[in-house]
Amino acid sequence: MPLDVIIVGAGIGGLTAAIALRRSRHRVLILERAVNKTEDGYALSSTPNASRILRNLGVDLEKTGFTPWMGIDGFEGDVDPVTPAWKSLWVAPPGTVEERYGAPSGFIHRADLHRALWNLAVSTEGTGVPVKIVEGVTVESFDAVAGSVSTVAGEVHTADLVIAADGVRSKAHAAVVGEERPAEAPKAASIRFVLASKDLQDHPACMDMVKGSPWRMSYYFGEDKSVGLFRSACRKDEIQNFGVYVYRHVDDTKIWTNEEIRQLALECLSTYKEPIPQLIRAAPEDSFYLRKTAHREPLPQFYKNRLVLLGDACHPMMPSYGQGAASAMEDAAVLGVVLRNVHQPQEIGSRLEIWEKLRKPRASAMVYLSRRDTTAFEVSPQLQAAVKGVLPPDQLPELTPPAIVDWMWAYHCVEVAEQAMKEQGENS
Repeated sequence: MPLDVIIVGAGIGGLTAAIALRRSRHRVLILERAVNKTEDGYALSSTPNASRILRNLGVDLEKTGFTPWMGIDGFEGDVDPVTPAWKSLWVAPPGTVEERYGAPSGFIHRADLHRALWNLAVSTEGTGVPVKIVEGVTVESFDAVAGSVSTVAGEVHTADLVIAADGVRSKAHAAVVGEERPAEAPKAASIRFVLASKDLQDHPACMDMVKGSPWRMSYYFGEDKSVGLFRSACRKDEIQNFGVYVYRHVDDTKIWTNEEIRQLALECLSTYKEPIPQLIRAAPEDSFYLRKTAHREPLPQFYKNRLVLLGDACHPMMPSYGQGAASAMEDAAVLGVVLRNVHQPQEIGSRLEIWEKLRKPRASAMVYLSRRDTTAFEVSPQLQAAVKGVLPPDQLPELTPPAIVDWMWAYHCVEVAEQAMKEQGENS
């Protein structure tokens, strides 16, 4: 008999969990606060550890507009003219990423991936019962023992298992650890904007920034290590996606207009030379988005009784290595494996214990590895000690940027979970 599962949140993590559990033949209900839910209008990084999960769940990367990432080029942005500085930091030579890791690395527009996951979850085709998604439902409290959620409308929904995938502001963790531990807002934020590649033709100087490198990422930096500009192609090079990463205080109480965000980008990159300011001015006003950054000390528990925490609701992290969405997908995919062939609620506890043993060390390490207060990727001695405190010695990578990337990308969470189930004598 299948389990009844409630997932709170129809974001990328929640939908990935829904598909994984549907494929394990459980019945899934998603409660989503928004109506006509979508995702922010910029790209996310789909590194090999995420790409193989998406493929495994049936997502056609080609149809999502997946754009390969073949390398990264560095430029000095505060010298005139903007000057190439280095090529291919960290990344294997072009054409070898999939050969090395078994899956590609690239970028997917968040809205495109969200739509693909949504359609796959509710499709009448494929394994399992289609996921039911109910929008316009705001969950205000979680009961880990009862396996229930209460809504602001006074409704109570109960299931065999509840998964909180409702983002960084989720309060579900309080029902797991016994108190609220709000995510912290460090002195960091990112300013996102996009430009259609065809529109760059009206700005020849800007075209030089992407000419000849549609599948390569660009990083513009200067003497001031508190800011940096990243560019990547998206939707098969139809869109150029930009991110200004800011390691300074940004007023998180203010409601910013799009034009104010543009001006903030110009201010942050005030020492950068043309064509970078021209590029920022050329981008459509409605494409500017200010994303606040948040993180939290890893929780001592990732689940309790019949309540599981997933993605940002559990382990919010800074965007330094582009692993926020990937980590949520890993949570979801492993959950799908450990809950295979579970037919009675009393079987859930032992399976979630396996899930936590697999997810807590790695996700906690990612939280620490993502932390920084400048654009430099060095891992401070304090953070090195924190990583060593959460990862078993046999899983600990060399704490250099190339080795950290290799450790993140090479992980095959489904294979690891299946092996763990075999070792436990569980039928997965």
